[in-house]
Amino acid sequence: SEADRQTISANMSIAYKVNARNDLTLATKSSRTDYFGGAGEETPSTTLGSNITWLHRETKRTDLTLSTGVDWYDYENDINSEDFVYFLRAGISSELSPRLTVSAGAGVRLLDSYEDGALPGDDNIHTTELGGLANLGFTYSMKRGSFSGTADYGLSPNSDGQLETSLGVGLAFVHQI
Repeated sequence: SEADRQTISANMSIAYKVNARNDLTLATKSSRTDYFGGAGEETPSTTLGSNITWLHRETKRTDLTLSTGVDWYDYENDINSEDFVYFLRAGISSELSPRLTVSAGAGVRLLDSYEDGALPGDDNIHTTELGGLANLGFTYSMKRGSFSGTADYGLSPNSDGQLETSLGVGLAFVHQI
């Protein structure tokens, strides 16, 4: 049977305007995921993370960003696995017309994974894996709303300490009444 998942999250960010063209943002996040019912195959986990982002207004219509950070994943499984994920990402956002804005970004993600040995006395296992990440997006503004789309590609750790490929695509339509 399938388990019910409960996730509780908290996020916080602090932004500092360095000058008219530069901003710094420090963000933190935390979450706790538990599972109820089901066959017991799901792994409860705790996640903590922090990142810093620099935004530079290159021109009136173009912004550049650079961000770096670390996420810590702690899994409650038999091998006490935990992952540290470090990332570095650069991006650009440009207003091509008064109505159309496009964005793109790319970066790298390093997974540093630890787990206990299978049996008492076994050596702990430490693996490191490098992967990429990328995103594309657009927003088209209309008189009473907007239409936007995103595509994200990345590598994220799973509860076995491996990087999994993920691809997300989203569309949104906002209409103001």
